[in-house]
Amino acid sequence: MHDRRIEGKAHVFGNFGKLYLNAMTWWDHETGSVWSQPLGRALKGPYKGTQLEMIPVAVMPWASWREEHPDTLVLKVDTRFNVAYDPFEYDLDIYVIGVSLGEDAKAYPWLKVSAEGAVNDRLGGVPLLIYANPESRAAHVYVRLAGDRELEFAWRGGALIDVETGSTWDPGSGRAVEGELRGEVLKQVPYATAFDWAWADFYPETAVYGR
Repeated sequence: MHDRRIEGKAHVFGNFGKLYLNAMTWWDHETGSVWSQPLGRALKGPYKGTQLEMIPVAVMPWASWREEHPDTLVLKVDTRFNVAYDPFEYDLDIYVIGVSLGEDAKAYPWLKVSAEGAVNDRLGGVPLLIYANPESRAAHVYVRLAGDRELEFAWRGGALIDVETGSTWDPGSGRAVEGELRGEVLKQVPYATAFDWAWADFYPETAVYGR
């Protein structure tokens, strides 16, 4: 699938077998298979059941992205769209950071995570760090391991530190920038941002942090 093109089309309330969709689906040009955007899985066609690998991404305002990545490139500046979309304009009470690892899924309410700054949790036996900044509105998810050493993180005085060594970490890159662990890098974990009801549509057995 490395060289195959997939394009998107809105299929709201499309019914494919037992899975009831309430989101965008894609199709690939070569086989016409239909793919679920949130799941990254082919629902219909020759590739039915095939799972795409999700890569880490970040959903945040452009200004925050440029602050974390000042040398970033823009795919295309002039587009036919002139309306700025900001998911944070909506009700944050129902906005979640969704993480899925294997058969396990969990939703982390945005307001709760951003209030705590750094959340230490486990999902499917994997120790996770979930970070959200209420000012920059940036969010990141990492495996909180430095080598084989499990760490616990805290947001103190405007800095992300690990409790074990007091090292300071860059929340945007997951890299330790000061202290004993300087140079260590945490592994990023893919996540999705969604309304809680939309996340539950695709992960009905999801756990919810804080409940």
